[in-house]
Amino acid sequence: MGTWGLGPFENDGASDFIDEASAAPAASVRAALQGLIKSRGYIDVDDGQAGLAACELVALGLGYGKTAGLSKAVVRFAAALGPRDDLRELALQALPKIKERKTSELAGLWHEGDDGKAFDALLDDLESRLTAASE
Repeated sequence: MGTWGLGPFENDGASDFIDEASAAPAASVRAALQGLIKSRGYIDVDDGQAGLAACELVALGLGYGKTAGLSKAVVRFAAALGPRDDLRELALQALPKIKERKTSELAGLWHEGDDGKAFDALLDDLESRLTAASE
């Protein structure tokens, strides 16, 4: 049985991404985001979870997120990533791919139950923070 929560780091896919990507934060985040952007087909739940975590890490690195309650590993990862406008732009391109119910398993699963609106609100908030970081 896996971990499944609404937050961007409350699932196994995000945890695996943090563990695997901590050696090269910027390169790993870039690869995850570019993989989503270039995807022309169905995005499986693990890739969606990793992509959502990557987007949130970008926001945290820019100082547009809350670290309270996050694991030390996530906080260290975001600090190592630092502010990266190039990654912010990629995150803004990747978010619509994560949100699209027809092609994103993650969005589809959240919308099967009663939490679809909360999932959309989470992504909208993240998009707003990433947009605000450029201003």
